[in-house]
Amino acid sequence: MRIISWVVALIVGIAIILFAVSNRQMVDIGLWPLDGTLAVRLYIAVLVCGLVAFLAGGVVSWLSAAPTRRLSRHRKRRIEDLERRLAQMEQRERTRAEAAVAAQAAASAETAPPSRQLAAVRA
Repeated sequence: MRIISWVVALIVGIAIILFAVSNRQMVDIGLWPLDGTLAVRLYIAVLVCGLVAFLAGGVVSWLSAAPTRRLSRHRKRRIEDLERRLAQMEQRERTRAEAAVAAQAAASAETAPPSRQLAAVRA
């Protein structure tokens, strides 16, 4: 996929260079509400318009993706919170299980016959 993007970029670059070399004549650019004109080369006028359009499209695309980015940040914070809560619950469950095992061992030691109690103490 990367090579395809490089090939496309190379083709576009060559097309831009050929356009610039082929269109070097001067043109007058005037904006309606303003008086006066500006003399520039044709390829500069066209490339600047293309650059402005490209940047405007990028801004529009970035702004339209804002809700998706916001949702992604919200979900990321929610996942982190849930993972933290899960870790806390797992720790509590581990502590409870260890306490239950210790209580069961203590209860079985109390109910064991005296000979077993001595064996347990010696071990």
